[in-house]
Amino acid sequence: MVVAGGEIIPIVDASTNQFLPASHTYATQKVKPKEKPKGTKGAPPSSSSFRSNMGRGGGDKADWTKFIRLLQDKTLLPVVVFAFSKRLCEESANRLAGGTDQQLPQVLQVRDMLLRGIGVHHGGLLPILKEMVEILFGRGLVKVLFSTETFAMGVNMPARTVVFNGIRKHDGKSFRDLLPGEYTQMAGRAGRRGLDAIGTVIIACWGEVSDTTSLRTMLLGLPTKLESQFRLTYNMILNLLRVEDMTVEDMIKRSFSEFRTQKALASKNIPHAIQKAKKLTTRTKLMEKHLVGLILSSKFAAAALCIGRVLVVSTADLADAVAIVLQVNKGTVKSFVALALCPASYSPPAAAADTAPSHLRSGMLIPLGRREPKSAGLKVGDTGSLLGKHYVVLELPESCVDLLTQDKGSTAVRNLLEVSDVSVLSRAMELLVDMEPKIKYILDPRADLKMNDIDVVGVYSNIQHMYGLMQQNVCFNSPFVLPVLGQFAKIAKLREYVAGMTAALSNHSLSLFPDFQQRLK
Repeated sequence: MVVAGGEIIPIVDASTNQFLPASHTYATQKVKPKEKPKGTKGAPPSSSSFRSNMGRGGGDKADWTKFIRLLQDKTLLPVVVFAFSKRLCEESANRLAGGTDQQLPQVLQVRDMLLRGIGVHHGGLLPILKEMVEILFGRGLVKVLFSTETFAMGVNMPARTVVFNGIRKHDGKSFRDLLPGEYTQMAGRAGRRGLDAIGTVIIACWGEVSDTTSLRTMLLGLPTKLESQFRLTYNMILNLLRVEDMTVEDMIKRSFSEFRTQKALASKNIPHAIQKAKKLTTRTKLMEKHLVGLILSSKFAAAALCIGRVLVVSTADLADAVAIVLQVNKGTVKSFVALALCPASYSPPAAAADTAPSHLRSGMLIPLGRREPKSAGLKVGDTGSLLGKHYVVLELPESCVDLLTQDKGSTAVRNLLEVSDVSVLSRAMELLVDMEPKIKYILDPRADLKMNDIDVVGVYSNIQHMYGLMQQNVCFNSPFVLPVLGQFAKIAKLREYVAGMTAALSNHSLSLFPDFQQRLK
């Protein structure tokens, strides 16, 4: 197309890609100046309403102005103008930049104020002036800025001090005091992060001080609760179905109405410190279990698993129980009898409970089984309570040992299986109760057993490193760490169960799915 005589004339048929000579002739006639009529010598030359001088000089200011307006009327903006010299580009652009805008009263007024370090910012300013004020204020060149609340709502430009020239505003219907949320939004601009330790907020009272009720409500009142106005409509659903990059579910997730729901879900997440504590505990237990296996499979097993040794055991129904060895059974399957602390609700296995019930009785001991002669000793499966703690006597294989500690009780505890002795039982229980809440001092293979095996020493060193990391974690300084970690373990098991059920219900669990995958190959 060409522009001629104020018209845009097509000279090529886009459908057939053919040149149109007639249109070209018409355009030439529109551009060619008319001849002077006779008898008008000295008269000013006539001109077309729109002269296209693009071929020889780029057109004057009037031509460019009419041309841009023509493009605007035909909704053909924005436009890129290619000029094949730097000078022509600059001259063509300068012809559009009239000097009248530079002399606007608003421009002159803002310029004079900015020269003095004073600025204004409100919705009535030209956009370019507002942007200029924001840039200068961000650079610190504007020292005093008079602004409406629009500056606080949409621009992140903090200052050292915020001054309120008044606390009443017109909301479109009537005058009212500032709401607490509005005050907080504007006062929050006081104090620049990284530059000011505090921010100062001043309310200017030129004529009178506002009453106490108004100030208290504004300064200390609760902000207005934001309520989402997002509503799903049929029109919105249909429009979203036409878009490939976003679904209706994505739109709902991004709406403010889902903000509180998502925030509530986030609050149910387990804190990072507890997650880290659980990971440390799990890794440490695996290392301790590995070390126990190395020790008990060596020639030092008898010295490690001996009568009176305090250790930590776990069974199917009892986890991380502190126990003391009462007897070591040497046979094909190595096992031992131990007195272990247990919860009040714990019931020993049926096979163990049927052997012999508890029989010890005293002011400190409360037997839970039937009564036996005083001379009889403890039997496997006996339960009772002493010093406010419950205990159980169990016979366990070596595989149930999770940790061997440095602590050893008196070898007299072996007599508990033969004769009732409340004093010996009390000392054993005191040792277990004292050990339960503390971080266990693991058996040192080199110092306690004189083991110099490189694998054993390496595992022991790694465990000591893990103990150091555990002591640095804030969770292990709390007396509630064990119950919390127990709850964490339950949550982990539930998540594993949910993951397993999800996998079982997925497409991959279909019986013919492997055949389908094979056919795809």
